[in-house]
Amino acid sequence: MLGISAFYALSDAVAACGDGSVYPALDAPATAERVLAAVKRVRHV
Repeated sequence: MLGISAFYALSDAVAACGDGSVYPALDAPATAERVLAAVKRVRHV
């Protein structure tokens, strides 16, 4: 349960990097490379 909470906290943080209206497509495991790629996608949408 704690792992799921951390995963969704990362997803919310990535969404906050944009305007918050787009929920990121983040796959598990959320490695640093995947989180960075998701941030870049959210910023360019």
